[in-house]
Amino acid sequence: MNRNSLAIRLSAFVASLLIASTASAGPLGSDPTGMAGFTGTVSFNASNLLLVDLDYAVFEPGVYPNDGINGIDPSNGTEYVYAYQAFNVSPVWPLTTVSVGVGDPALSGAHNAMADPLHVQTGGIAPSTILVSQGSESFFNSFINPVVGPGEFSTVLLFTSPVWPRWMPTRGSSMRSRQTTWT
Repeated sequence: MNRNSLAIRLSAFVASLLIASTASAGPLGSDPTGMAGFTGTVSFNASNLLLVDLDYAVFEPGVYPNDGINGIDPSNGTEYVYAYQAFNVSPVWPLTTVSVGVGDPALSGAHNAMADPLHVQTGGIAPSTILVSQGSESFFNSFINPVVGPGEFSTVLLFTSPVWPRWMPTRGSSMRSRQTTWT
């Protein structure tokens, strides 16, 4: 992997979790201050049981709000901010995990994992656990108590990195429900 870029991986681990379509779930995916080509929404459909729209946006250093009112940038404007927000559009199933592949954190520089309850669409559910995992090479968010129920959404989930983004269509993202796991 090139040390000067961070691969964003939004493809499924296995075929049972399919990217259904590109949709528009919330304001993060269409944020005009996000980097061109690195904003949008990906829809996940796991056997028509767990349906999740994942908004994403990458912000250049100094662009993500850091005023304590409209957002919190843990790098204080010195690094790229990679932000995600999950919308559970399932009729019944809860969402318990959002995981986005980042590659080897030692090479990608991914760190400063946190939830930002102030940015974009507020009132979302904060994760029980949020971290950049060295072992799984992922940005991992667990919603155990409470889960993200049908019709609910997460807070903005983010991490920062000193390196710019690039697309790498390989293994990487997964969504999970308490009853069944799709990765």
